[in-house]
Amino acid sequence: MPKKQSEKCRLCSKLSADEAIARHGPAGTNCWVGEPCHKRRSYYRNRALYNGDKREKYAQKVGKTVVNLNLPIHGSPKVELFLYRKTKASQPHAIVGQMTLGKKVFQDGVHPDKLFNVNDADEFKAQCHTFTQDLLEAFSVQAGKTIAGYNVIHERSPSPDLCPICRGDIPEKDNAS
Repeated sequence: MPKKQSEKCRLCSKLSADEAIARHGPAGTNCWVGEPCHKRRSYYRNRALYNGDKREKYAQKVGKTVVNLNLPIHGSPKVELFLYRKTKASQPHAIVGQMTLGKKVFQDGVHPDKLFNVNDADEFKAQCHTFTQDLLEAFSVQAGKTIAGYNVIHERSPSPDLCPICRGDIPEKDNAS
């Protein structure tokens, strides 16, 4: 049975390194132990990729799948979704999609609380889901092929220094279309 993931470490992995050291170092909770924490934070950030690779290797070992050579194909897009929020249950501060096609990187995102004028939590969740699907369609048009879903979904801290919309890397949208 795998070890249960630490909620404290998972939340810490979303922070920037300086912010994590300040919060969990000697001035904070004093649980920061240096290199092991850096490695653990990296693991928690990339957990979906690591576990996916393990599942594929196991399936190949058991003989349940055909071996797929992961050769880099110049025209295949990699699409990622970034959710900037404090916890899994909280509403996102920002939603950002990123598509890498060859050496080109396309990004788009929103601050949902500023864009979607709804008070109902279920309606807000539906609006966010619709935005992520519209983002996939826009990336499909740019790539010239249908993109079924996101390769990886990342969670990040909603701090302004990490959010690309707050930093000004992505222009902010005015209202819902």
